[in-house]
Amino acid sequence: MNANTTGASGIPDASWSVNDVITAYPGSVRVFNAFGIDSCCHGDDTLDRAARNADLEADTLIVAVRAALRTTDHSGSVG
Repeated sequence: MNANTTGASGIPDASWSVNDVITAYPGSVRVFNAFGIDSCCHGDDTLDRAARNADLEADTLIVAVRAALRTTDHSGSVG
């Protein structure tokens, strides 16, 4: 699912792909790195599938991503 073209709420859920999240929120890459989720090889995976492949519950990954969104600058700007 491409969250940017489906009218999604802007809040990542299990149907978003890893790449959709990183594109919308560049700072979220830290979360994926922390869980060993590689966007290069698994970027097209949904958060649900990426979590399962990392032996996580999807909710664990989604909660971590959403927490990072609240605490990270996602502008991608270098200051």
